[in-house]
Amino acid sequence: MITSKDNPKIKYLKKLTSTKHRKREGKFLVDDLKTCIEGIKKGAKPLSIYLSKDFEGLNIPDGTPVFQVKHSILAGISGQPSFSGIIAVFKIPDFSENIFNSKRIIVLDGVQNPENVGAVLRSACLFDFNAVVLTYRSADPYSLKSIRASKGGIFHLKIARLKVDEIVEGLKNVSNVFFAEKEGGIPFYRVKKHNGMAIVFGSEGMGIEDRLKSISHKTITIPTNERIDSLNVAVSCGIIISHFFKGSESE
Repeated sequence: MITSKDNPKIKYLKKLTSTKHRKREGKFLVDDLKTCIEGIKKGAKPLSIYLSKDFEGLNIPDGTPVFQVKHSILAGISGQPSFSGIIAVFKIPDFSENIFNSKRIIVLDGVQNPENVGAVLRSACLFDFNAVVLTYRSADPYSLKSIRASKGGIFHLKIARLKVDEIVEGLKNVSNVFFAEKEGGIPFYRVKKHNGMAIVFGSEGMGIEDRLKSISHKTITIPTNERIDSLNVAVSCGIIISHFFKGSESE
């Protein structure tokens, strides 16, 4: 039983709560039982697991190091008021080279709220989009807040954070590129489902970066009244991509 927050393993877990160290180490943390189980079901073997109690239904893969830790220590790393008692370490997969070969892609530019990023991952998974690409202006999808909000979606998608120029080059190979804008576009429900497509979403405040707009694209819009300035980006994404999941015969 680990009982000190000064234990080297605990210090290492704490480092992995920062984007800088996650990127350097190529690892991320999961502090939710259901998400951990989902990752294992999808074949993502934990590099290590830290527990403050025993869990039923957690089938730990053979050879995975397991450490018992005082609950308050793990809860301090998680930061959740209702921390469940598990933190697992997983490897961050590298999809950067082939992610634009995916048939249905979401691109997030400047979405800085990690919970919005996680909500987009959740929607992408539910509506059969298979890749999410983020600019470095966007929040880290492997932060604890993003992963919790993804509800396991993190393990079902190809995910990559790339430079804008890399995204521009990648989108050149995608047949149908759509930019979701507040106004001035085709109503999203009039666009038919495509086998190969990417939808770009910007932040509510800054919108989509001009360099991305050099790509050949069509603009789509969610028609609304003018009572409130705009929709939350995660809500907008869910509305739009649900249409493409259901399909449409209209042009």
